[in-house]
Amino acid sequence: MTTQTIAHDVPSFRTHSRTAGLLRDLFIVALCAAIVGGFLAHAWRPPEPTLTVAASPAEVQCRS
Repeated sequence: MTTQTIAHDVPSFRTHSRTAGLLRDLFIVALCAAIVGGFLAHAWRPPEPTLTVAASPAEVQCRS
């Protein structure tokens, strides 16, 4: 019996570039980091001092 190598037709699949996939993944990570960072910066901001509506008694006496 002789040994024969049978040449099969191997299908070729179109694959995406690793560089393009890496850049896309880095862009998604950077976008998520920017969104989370913006949210945390807004959420952790100390409350602004509130302005008093009523004037102090000294200001009321000076005006009259």
